[in-house]
Amino acid sequence: MLRKEKGITLIALVITVIVLLILAGVTIAMVVGDNGILTRAKEAKFKEALGEYKEELSIYKAGEAIDIDGMNEDAEKKPSYADNDNLIDGEITEGDIGQIIKDIKDEHKEKFIILYGTLYTTDKATEQEQKWAKEMDIEYYPLNVAVKNGNVVLECTKENVEALMEGDTLVIPGIITEIEQGTFNGVNARKIVIPGSVKIIGKDAFSNNTTLEEVVIEDGVKEIGESAFSDCSNLKKVDMQGDTIISLGGSAFRRCKLLSEVVLSNNIEIIDSDTFDACPLNDSFNLPDELKTLKGENFNGAKFKTLKFPKNLSSVSMYNNINGNSLQSIDTSENDYFNFEKNDKVLYNKDNTNLICALPSVESIDIKDTVSTISDGAFMSCNKLKTVTIPESVVEIGSSVWNNAINKIEVDIENTKFKSSNKGDLLSKDGTILYRNVQTGDVNVEAGVETILAGSFGSGITSITLPESFKSASGYNTFGTLKTLNLPKNVKTFYKSTYINVEQITVSADNPNLKMSEDNNYLLSKNEEDLYWVKKTITKIEIPTTVKNIKADAFRGCKSAGDTLTLPEGIEKLDGGNIFAYSGFKTIILPNTIKSINSEAFTVMNDLTSLIIHKSKDSIPGAPWGAPGGIKIITWNE
Repeated sequence: MLRKEKGITLIALVITVIVLLILAGVTIAMVVGDNGILTRAKEAKFKEALGEYKEELSIYKAGEAIDIDGMNEDAEKKPSYADNDNLIDGEITEGDIGQIIKDIKDEHKEKFIILYGTLYTTDKATEQEQKWAKEMDIEYYPLNVAVKNGNVVLECTKENVEALMEGDTLVIPGIITEIEQGTFNGVNARKIVIPGSVKIIGKDAFSNNTTLEEVVIEDGVKEIGESAFSDCSNLKKVDMQGDTIISLGGSAFRRCKLLSEVVLSNNIEIIDSDTFDACPLNDSFNLPDELKTLKGENFNGAKFKTLKFPKNLSSVSMYNNINGNSLQSIDTSENDYFNFEKNDKVLYNKDNTNLICALPSVESIDIKDTVSTISDGAFMSCNKLKTVTIPESVVEIGSSVWNNAINKIEVDIENTKFKSSNKGDLLSKDGTILYRNVQTGDVNVEAGVETILAGSFGSGITSITLPESFKSASGYNTFGTLKTLNLPKNVKTFYKSTYINVEQITVSADNPNLKMSEDNNYLLSKNEEDLYWVKKTITKIEIPTTVKNIKADAFRGCKSAGDTLTLPEGIEKLDGGNIFAYSGFKTIILPNTIKSINSEAFTVMNDLTSLIIHKSKDSIPGAPWGAPGGIKIITWNE
């Protein structure tokens, strides 16, 4: 009997516990579930705040802060909040919605954005918050955008790329006014139409898109950033509709090797260096009417035969501008600053004191006795020109002036700035600067030379011996292709780009500034803290543990060292531009010891798809430091 009562008691206890658990679950659901008391309270509080935000925005728009509809002539104009008569949130504090909705809670500032007078939720809001907001007619804005300096900036994120690609067409919404650096680098689009609402196309915004064939830039766009469309190897046509574009960045269309047809905005005032380098531009190409400055390395490979200088073009560099192209004439008939001698095929400034360039077909030249300056690259394209005489009047000669065919340079005996050596080399009068070597084979640079300028050496050279007096050289690929080059004791500065095609560098043992690593793969400062040069053919990177700073161009051209580069602990600075240019690295990993990164450290790295930094997010300013892929390729991993 006692056992039976005990059994009944246990069963009752179990049932009681189950009932209590069910009741507890119901109670919890009623309190914290989707329709629970706490959730409903939270929803009510959230919606109450939204109601206040909408009301404050409505009051702001209806008041005199801005003349939204252009009807209130007495309204105070505040351009920091207005663009095309539409409201966007402020410029005073970038992207701070609190400039318009004064009472917005701090935890809500990243969850909402005002775009052209409309309040939206962002991806920072939870799905539940987005649902509640939609119930109050506040839609979710699906793109990652920010408001900076009065522009609605399309941010460089993978999500934006996925959202805006429709097959092989890239569709950019009209609400966007700026495209951030690297946003669409490497995407597979065939045609891009950029609406006139976009004012700024950022650096590398569409670069390295190998399937892109046509770009239409509608009237309204004002700036095209540096390298914006560079390395789009299938791009054939660019149509700049209207004349609103005023700024065209350097290298904007560099190495677009099929680009033959370009219609430019007539209001462009500056064409920067390398903008159209290696583009086969045809006879339809015209310089803009308002162009004032034309920089070098723009028409290397162009196919047009005549180039007309507009009236106000006042600054011109023809350095590497007409190499390998078909240019036969320059029309300066309407220009106020330059004079093209049709018979001699030579371009001078208006008063004939500056020889700008000679055209590729020139075989001989008689430099006018009024010339005081021979500009950079003046004879660079003249591969039939073998002899030049420098008149008495010349007092300045630029860099990279000479072609590979030149074998004799004479200097008027009365010239006070230059002289010709016994071997025929062009030197400064005191013999400390080498402007041009005409020797071939094994070359011994004259004793006393301290500085060697870009373009000093031509083809046909097997070796170069530098004198002890030598201190520095300038320019790109100054020494050409060599097996080895020894740096004597007085060399203080070194730039890898100057020696880019020298297979092996060696250093004099008594040089107090530089030294080679024991394996001869790295050029270092004497204290071994600065890395200047890495052997291009290196297959395994083992940076000396003493290195703290990596200098400009150090890894340039290192294509055989694998896909991933992990920099060791101890590296503190990436101290220069183009450090990894034209290398084969797809992933670079930086240690937690890194303290600063040069703003151009990762330029010309089209293969780079991942940059991993073992630091807290944004602890090093300036991202993406020139990386064509933009900030979307960066991972902070403390």
